Amino acid sequence: MIGNDSLGVAILQNPFAPLDPRIEPFPDGNTVRSNVILRNGGSPDPVRAITPGADIVYDGTGVGTCFARNLFGTEFPEGITGSFPCSDHDDDD
Repeated sequence: MIGNDSLGVAILQNPFAPLDPRIEPFPDGNTVRSNVILRNGGSPDPVRAITPGADIVYDGTGVGTCFARNLFGTEFPEGITGSFPCSDHDDDD
């Protein structure tokens, strides 16, 4: 994931969930591990972007999301990947 205009990796609540009660709104159980995610977010769409551009974006919703051993330059919000580390057990996968 290198050089995307808006985002490299984004884990966000589903914005369409309020329109249909059958849609699960929360992103659960995501593991982002050992990726190169660089030079993303330099030119986000000014009309459709819902977050600032960055290599990694996570809104903190859902359960079981973790980040480990990724090479990236920017994240939004700042420090978010450190707040959701993968456990030692997860790293054995």
